Amino acid sequence: MAKNKRPSRDDISLMVAAAQLCFNKGKTQEEVGELLGVSRPKVSRLLSQAREHGIIEITIRNPIAHNSLVQQELVEQFDLDDAVITPYTVDQQDVIVPQIAAAAADYISEKLPDRAVLGLGRGYTMYELVKAIKPRRAQRPTTLPLSGGVGGIDAGNPFEEILNVAAAALGGVAKFLYAPALLASEKFRDSVLAEPRSQEIARLWNQMDWVVVGIGTIPPMRGVVNPYFDRSLNAFVKEVGMKPVAEVSLRFILPDGRIPDTSRQQCLVAVTPEQIRKAKVRIAVAGGLAKLPAIYASLLTGMFNVLVTDEHTAEELVKLKTGKKPG
Repeated sequence: MAKNKRPSRDDISLMVAAAQLCFNKGKTQEEVGELLGVSRPKVSRLLSQAREHGIIEITIRNPIAHNSLVQQELVEQFDLDDAVITPYTVDQQDVIVPQIAAAAADYISEKLPDRAVLGLGRGYTMYELVKAIKPRRAQRPTTLPLSGGVGGIDAGNPFEEILNVAAAALGGVAKFLYAPALLASEKFRDSVLAEPRSQEIARLWNQMDWVVVGIGTIPPMRGVVNPYFDRSLNAFVKEVGMKPVAEVSLRFILPDGRIPDTSRQQCLVAVTPEQIRKAKVRIAVAGGLAKLPAIYASLLTGMFNVLVTDEHTAEELVKLKTGKKPG
């Protein structure tokens, strides 16, 4: 049967029979094939077609999830406007990130107002998020980057693609910043921002309605090979005397939520924390216990009023805020 072709009554009858035998009677696909007089691969195709046509609907229920209670505690403890908590799962980034990214994508599809100015962060989580967007209507946002380019940091998760995919999925338009994120001096930074296309982005940074970002953790001080972190992280630690635990839009965050404006960070072509705080909805998307200190510090900054995370991480965040021992 050709894909998307409306199935015949006989096709539907076979799909229903195969589904009932497999899922209601617990028969194997080989046993179903013998009962229906078809091959096992044919049974597999029937089940796939049954899912495509809505004959089979799969619901996954997590019996140990209690999201609503954790959500309420998280909102109250960190003075958030909202939180999206995905159910318990294994504590691995390759499992958690697609799950929270899909939840954030649904949140955007449901709540993003029409013709909003939408600032987007970079990285793996954001890349997964925009790919998961399933628009319910043409919201027509203007999507824009929150910083200039950073070369190797974007390897595998191209920032331009993040902006383009989001704009296309939501029926909007993407704006780009053709400049490096880190310049040699504040004077050079000011010159770049004086360029007309850069001026447009800088103006829109002050007009953002929504901001959506991931939260970066800080790599070890030794063995860092990315030029941005290699220069900026060491300069930050030398000037501040402390190592940061998080990075958001190329701004380093200390464990207590402070964001020192060092001489190196004054050379950034990137949105400022103050510009982020101007946006009505400011969403951070991050999960996993490895990111717990980074997420906690980022929430203390007051930059975000919505958090999308997993249930285990949410519980540990609440414990940290209330002084209870994590774990």
